[in-house]
Amino acid sequence: MRRLLLPLLLVTPFLSGCWILAVGAGTVLISQDIIDSNTYVAQVQMDSRTVWLQTKHTLGLMSVDLVEADEDLKSATATYDGALVHVQVETFDIGQTVIRVNAKKFGVNNGAIASEVLRKILKSLG
Repeated sequence: MRRLLLPLLLVTPFLSGCWILAVGAGTVLISQDIIDSNTYVAQVQMDSRTVWLQTKHTLGLMSVDLVEADEDLKSATATYDGALVHVQVETFDIGQTVIRVNAKKFGVNNGAIASEVLRKILKSLG
């Protein structure tokens, strides 16, 4: 029994340190996604249906791949400049619509690309 207890006591501090390291690494990844979202938002004085149709058209012109769109949620995902871009169109009020854009490149939020995509969508809306 003593032969089994001594190695277990010697290994326990190392295992607990690995556990703390693994939990700490997971926390960093989660906090980066929550704290540094880099989501760009714009509110326009247009009907959400018109904004949604124009947004899909603009993303289609920008993306080299097919645009994945969810018509019910008015949400689209496209690839632009090596980044995965997600666009959400929401009705804010009668005749007012909110556009949210975020982008991730290499798994990291990229505000510059999100800003550029939003600018191009707003330009296409006139």
